[in-house]
Amino acid sequence: MSRVLSVSPKYVWLTSGTGEYGNQCTSMCMAKRSAGIENVLYIPISQIGDSPFVVLDRKEFIEKSELYGPIYMYGVIQYGKSGERIMGSISAISTDSWGGIAYNCRYGKPSSSLPIRSEMSSIRQVVADYERVTGQQSPKPLTVTSEVSCEEDLEYTLIVSAMVLGEPDV
Repeated sequence: MSRVLSVSPKYVWLTSGTGEYGNQCTSMCMAKRSAGIENVLYIPISQIGDSPFVVLDRKEFIEKSELYGPIYMYGVIQYGKSGERIMGSISAISTDSWGGIAYNCRYGKPSSSLPIRSEMSSIRQVVADYERVTGQQSPKPLTVTSEVSCEEDLEYTLIVSAMVLGEPDV
């Protein structure tokens, strides 16, 4: 089976989650549970086509996934350790003629201004993509954010992603 790199989405569910535990594997499992994707089999992808899509909530997405082929994940899973702060965001715009998704994840020391910079970065990116392609002013994007401050001596995981149902691009 060849690897899928890009998908033109039909249905999208934006989600995020965090996990913390004594080891990285369990913290990732807890982050997946927090994001609602612990039982979802997905294929990671690195690009999203700019076709229109419908944004769904988790329940609607899971129902649709039973009718449409594989589920794809477009986003990031970021790990952190004690003394760090991780912030991620994912933003989406979909109109009758265009759809786009951008995500961003940053980490660093807890005193930094990561949340504002990270959220604004995914919003700026999807708005810039929309305005560049359509030549029109962008509508307000839908944005999901998550953050975790890694304070104790544990392993931390942050997920921000778009779960996607769609067709692989050729």
